[in-house]
Amino acid sequence: MKIVSVCDNKDLATGLRLVGVEKLAAEELVNALVDPNVAIVIISREFAKLYNKQVEEARLKPIPLIVELDLFGNY
Repeated sequence: MKIVSVCDNKDLATGLRLVGVEKLAAEELVNALVDPNVAIVIISREFAKLYNKQVEEARLKPIPLIVELDLFGNY
């Protein structure tokens, strides 16, 4: 199982790659959400808003787990 990330923060993306998380281009997000080999998708809140329909459909399934990060701390 793979863990992938889609974010626009360079520092976060670098840190995630250092621990083995594959970085995806935003255009690849839709494919990752339906890929049975992807177990966890880490996504920035900005991209989650852009791909809201696809992310919400993926949340209805047990896999992949969607982890949405707010990079500016607006929780």
